[in-house]
Amino acid sequence: MKHNLLRTSTLDDFQTYLHIIEKSENTNQAYINAVRRYAEWFASRYGHEPKQLFQENISEYKAYLQRSDTNPSTFNARMAGLRTWNDFLIANGVQKEIVISKEDEDYTKIQKQYASPAIHTLDEINQFIQTVLEQGSKRDYAQVIFLAFTGLRISESLNLKMVDIHLDSRELVVRNGKGNKIRTVYLMDRVIRALRGDLNKEREQYRFAEESPYVFLSNRNNKLFRITFYKALDKYSKIAGIEPHIMPHDFRHFFCTYFLENGFDVHEVAAMAGHSNIHTTLLYRGRTSNASVRGQVVYLNWII
Repeated sequence: MKHNLLRTSTLDDFQTYLHIIEKSENTNQAYINAVRRYAEWFASRYGHEPKQLFQENISEYKAYLQRSDTNPSTFNARMAGLRTWNDFLIANGVQKEIVISKEDEDYTKIQKQYASPAIHTLDEINQFIQTVLEQGSKRDYAQVIFLAFTGLRISESLNLKMVDIHLDSRELVVRNGKGNKIRTVYLMDRVIRALRGDLNKEREQYRFAEESPYVFLSNRNNKLFRITFYKALDKYSKIAGIEPHIMPHDFRHFFCTYFLENGFDVHEVAAMAGHSNIHTTLLYRGRTSNASVRGQVVYLNWII
């Protein structure tokens, strides 16, 4: 059966397939891009578009990517996209063979040393948190403490519901994580105190407090919207004199960097942060020496 990898309708079918197997929109686009780039490489090399995938061609393509100094994360994304394309072709009767293995040998190891994505120091984060505390909004204070010491993504925290927080058992359940995965995150005393301060002393002031299922509310809606929180962070950053301004992902970077620096196992941090690939968590290792932060972050220890 002839199969034109670049034909729009075929790529549309592939996108539908990705939705069926519940890939995220970002993953969908990355995988479709991987197929396009492979097809373009193949056509430039052989003068026609590929009809199906062959292991020999995939080996040639991998060698081409490596010669081109393709960075490891891009290489892995290309291979993951083609592997899923391989599954799609088999599901549609185009070919029978699996030519891209799911085993590690089809992926380049991330051996390069990357700088940690965290750009703010412990002192800057503490200064920012203190600024929010002094400005008096218990909701905003609870939100920044929550992000800094749970590692949740901003979308996960804004969509968090009251039924998913269990203060007595010191844990919360993330049900809308990346890739629709469910995970449990354990709560420190500092997070619990901040949440109770918001829930017991400020939440009732919000218009939708009694009917909203969400943890973090706004004055006008039954949940806090991203843009509202971004504006609040911008305001507090200006007051604290921190440049560049603190953004939601900075708290996530802070969480991963300093929990690793203070003795938490990389697998524990990866599980709490919802990283599907351990290499993502390892990027945060070694940003600062243990000596430089030890003693400043005693509150990171769990208090049982």
